[in-house]
Amino acid sequence: MNLINWENHHFVKKINESSGKNTAENSNSTAILKELITTAQENFAEIKKYQHAHGFRSIDQELTCSLLPETLINYTVLGFDSSHYFPSRHDSLVDQALFSFAHTTFEYHENSSSFEKKQKMILLGKKDAAKFGWHEDFDEDFVSTLRHYLELEYAVSEIENYCNKKKPKQLLAVLDGALSTHYLSKKSEHFQDFFMPLFEKLFIKIKALNTPILSYISRPQSCQLTSSLKDFFCKNVYFKKQSCLGQCEQKFCSTLFEINDAIFFDQFDKDLDIKFLYSSLFSCAEELFINSSNTESNIFPFFFYLRTKFETSRVEFFSQCFDTFNENKTFILQALNLEISKGFGFPACLSEAHLAADIRPELKQLFLDTYSIKSQNSQKSISKKILIG
Repeated sequence: MNLINWENHHFVKKINESSGKNTAENSNSTAILKELITTAQENFAEIKKYQHAHGFRSIDQELTCSLLPETLINYTVLGFDSSHYFPSRHDSLVDQALFSFAHTTFEYHENSSSFEKKQKMILLGKKDAAKFGWHEDFDEDFVSTLRHYLELEYAVSEIENYCNKKKPKQLLAVLDGALSTHYLSKKSEHFQDFFMPLFEKLFIKIKALNTPILSYISRPQSCQLTSSLKDFFCKNVYFKKQSCLGQCEQKFCSTLFEINDAIFFDQFDKDLDIKFLYSSLFSCAEELFINSSNTESNIFPFFFYLRTKFETSRVEFFSQCFDTFNENKTFILQALNLEISKGFGFPACLSEAHLAADIRPELKQLFLDTYSIKSQNSQKSISKKILIG
């Protein structure tokens, strides 16, 4: 049996080389990023014009968080999250999934505050999906998309109920994770035809709510803004209309090819209000073929990056909510920042909703014991359980 000499393995060598980069290289990279930011600010108008022409729509808005009022009273924040349990083929042959949806309600008054949470669990299987016209595989892909839809539906319903019951003066709803349904464009025609009408009905309800609904993404990996900047600075793209994949001699192009939007914003001086950081809300209007109808504006929500003392996060909201966002942006940003501070870097309303939505191990086992009539653990699953103990 030949053992691999991991110390000499090319992957380990690459890691060691990467972690052992000298200070001069790091300083050089930082200097290039600083130069890039300065150049981007100097060419801001031209960059915006280029982005408009290549699929980005931007709306001029000042979103300077340091200028927000320090106190806020008489408002409510709702936080939503979900989880699901769908046994893999190694654990069971069950064709049902367990969904958990939860939300938290934080009410803040002048001299008091209140907190409550609620959880709702739903069991759905292949037979249930068939009743609604889905006769294909009841797999993880379908279950994940179904969870996305059901979480939005749950949020819309609870927001509507809360508004009718309490009639709050100021209300902000926050969801965990991305809002975009653009992934449907990569699915089969039948998959799109099944889900798009469902989402479209929700979009209509969301607009009618007239309530700011945001999603919060911690430490995002998106590269939409850096990609547009790369294309602007890359001479290959600018003149030849083709990507160089970061291999051209333009230093900004190659630097932007290696970083995402959050890393780019992390380079800004945290003590300064940089117009470039908060000046625009971007909506990526990529070309999509959606069979149901023209819903590109629904597929791609608006987004902006919010940098706090903890991290750079991405905030998304539906295009239908733009007027509501614009009218309430000071309250929205203030309430969101307060939630982030109370949650030590992550919105407190989402932290609590995440805990409430978690499906505990004993519930998973009960689910298997009750519905897994054809339970059949694979040898892979059995061996894992033996090794783990």
